[in-house]
Amino acid sequence: MRASHSAAALIIGGGAAGSSSILEGLKRPQSAGGPTPRRSQSALQFKPSALLKLEFRFSSGGHGLSWHGLIISEVRGQAKTLGVMPGWKLFSIDGNLVKDSQDAWSRLQEAQWQWRTTAVTFVTDFRAIRVEEHMIRAEEEKTE
Repeated sequence: MRASHSAAALIIGGGAAGSSSILEGLKRPQSAGGPTPRRSQSALQFKPSALLKLEFRFSSGGHGLSWHGLIISEVRGQAKTLGVMPGWKLFSIDGNLVKDSQDAWSRLQEAQWQWRTTAVTFVTDFRAIRVEEHMIRAEEEKTE
């Protein structure tokens, strides 16, 4: 059986075409408070415009990336040809979010051993990267 009316219309008792005007008159009572505020976008959530996806192909020279943490520190060969810049951050490899340096290395090595192309997504917004690094350092200092 297919639902033909909204739950609110059925509760209020309207099944006719004119019942939508009843729903329009309903308002949230002031005692219920305002709408729930949305969480502000943290530095851990990057804007889509700050993400760049590049495809690395298997080659004898490798991918040409060197990184410290997840921040790219040196670019050679294939990465340089694709336009990767030092200071960018590794975000995901083959659609999987990268957790740490070891995870990034193992995913890139696995793709190279299988002789397949790898889609690597980078965060290119230097300001967002610095803010996130600052937040991580602050959290580490709190735990110590």
